[in-house]
Amino acid sequence: MGKRLIYEKILKKRLEEHNLEFKDIISKIEIPLDDETAIFFYTSHFEGLGTKKSDIDIYIISNHKLNRKLPGKYLNCEGVITYQINNLEFDLEYWDIKEINSIITECQENAFIENDLLKILVRLNYGYSYTDNSATQSMLEKIQKLQIEKIVTGKYALLARSNYDDALKMFYAGEYVAALDCCRRALWDSVSALNSANGHSNLKEKWISKIFLDNNAYGNKELLDEYYKYQVYSSVPSEHIENYVEDFLESIQGFITEISFSNK
Repeated sequence: MGKRLIYEKILKKRLEEHNLEFKDIISKIEIPLDDETAIFFYTSHFEGLGTKKSDIDIYIISNHKLNRKLPGKYLNCEGVITYQINNLEFDLEYWDIKEINSIITECQENAFIENDLLKILVRLNYGYSYTDNSATQSMLEKIQKLQIEKIVTGKYALLARSNYDDALKMFYAGEYVAALDCCRRALWDSVSALNSANGHSNLKEKWISKIFLDNNAYGNKELLDEYYKYQVYSSVPSEHIENYVEDFLESIQGFITEISFSNK
């Protein structure tokens, strides 16, 4: 079964649990649903995440303009409307096609693109394309060509290296608590990069550990044990912090090395 059909099945199940159908959501869209409009659904359930209270995001990308100004605008989004139908929450986000194209261009040129912008492309990449028209096909082709997972992996790999370098500087300066903070950020970024390199470019921090642990560190038991040791069940007696940080730094090198192998 293809990805699109799997996602459709997941969505239908979520809707049926609340006595809803696709038409109940689509009827809320306030612009023409023609060949110039692409509609994507996203829910964290597509990635095996989420809870019973997780909402569903609908991205409406079009050349058509809304006839009214909407509250809750952010970034260059045209507007966001939140609905709750039968206790299921939906966010309808309206985007101009030109804005999405500009985000794609920025991704190609800027390794440190803002997460709020990057999130849109990640959601489209992992989303369910409700429409099947030229606007949808064009958007999918551009995102696939972009190779979003490599972009997310590269961004977090750079952040991991930067935080690791800061941790080293703090360690050699005798600032062990500051070094420990940098180590934890470096490890977090390393795991985000490894998740993405293995097909899980989720940008929400609350899911980073779950994704990594649920996938058993992608078969690397040594990294799995190290992550449990330093990030999940860590405890640092004050009298041992220097040695602890020194060992932590060595552990991070293993994660950073693994990123380079995973992202080839």
